[in-house]
Amino acid sequence: MDRQLAEAKEKLRAEMQAGNAGQNAAQLAQIEKQKKEYGRRGIRLAEFDRAECKDPYLLNQDLDEFRSGRFMFVLDKEEIIFGTDTKPMDFGIVERHCIIKKGADNKLTLVGADGDTYHNGVQIDSGAEIALSAGDRVVMSNVMTLLYIPGTDLEVYKSTEEIAQEFRGAKMSDKDSSEMQALQAQKDAWEAQKKQMEEQMEALRLSQNQQMSAAEKEKAQAEAAAMKKKLAEEENKQVEARNRSIMLDLIPKVDEACRMLKLLNRGMMQCEAMLRVGKFCDIYCLLFVVVVCCLFVACCLLLVVVENTFFVVP
Repeated sequence: MDRQLAEAKEKLRAEMQAGNAGQNAAQLAQIEKQKKEYGRRGIRLAEFDRAECKDPYLLNQDLDEFRSGRFMFVLDKEEIIFGTDTKPMDFGIVERHCIIKKGADNKLTLVGADGDTYHNGVQIDSGAEIALSAGDRVVMSNVMTLLYIPGTDLEVYKSTEEIAQEFRGAKMSDKDSSEMQALQAQKDAWEAQKKQMEEQMEALRLSQNQQMSAAEKEKAQAEAAAMKKKLAEEENKQVEARNRSIMLDLIPKVDEACRMLKLLNRGMMQCEAMLRVGKFCDIYCLLFVVVVCCLFVACCLLLVVVENTFFVVP
């Protein structure tokens, strides 16, 4: 009996090892397939290639932590044409989107071309040349990247959230950007004023508890009521300012949705940002618009995929 149990255990162990080996082989095959698919687009997977990379490279940055830092755009040629040689995965990438030239001692130059390209929060014009340094932020369409040069420390490091904030500011017009800054300054001033008013109201409340004449109490109550009214009015103004700030942040996203619709040959459809004032919260209305825009574009994309899959004429 003991011998039979030992043989059964050994057989089970052998089957498990064979199964694990087969599973590992399947995973390795899948990884190699992914590397080849990305490689055809000029993209490398940072998980496998970053440690041994000797050339400068752009590393993608994404607010989705799962996607951030996964894709490398290696600058291993004297000239890399993004959109042609290297094709980041974004609908906004066009042929000859931008160009990065590499000279002696890994000196890099970003050249503006046919696509929307941003360098350190500033949009660059077609034909403009910008010298690049380690830690520079380069955004192509909506693809945010950070430049790394092996052996060189980053001159300036920004987190993904900071890069995204910088990019959002760059996409706004100068007028909208100035308005956002003014709204932020107004908000800061209001917070300081609100704190001061609350301290004054607390002092009035404490003084009412002390022995005071009827006239003094009436005066203190009137001052407290006036201060509460002013506080409510200022809070309403801040709500309007906050809604305006959200609108300014939303407008570039809506413009991007409209541009994607044109790329999908759905130019007859339009997305608009609207501020609805009523019994429902304005912020929820704005979020609803954003969700509808995203779902709308996703449906159009799915329709295009279905058309290309099932209705392609040989």
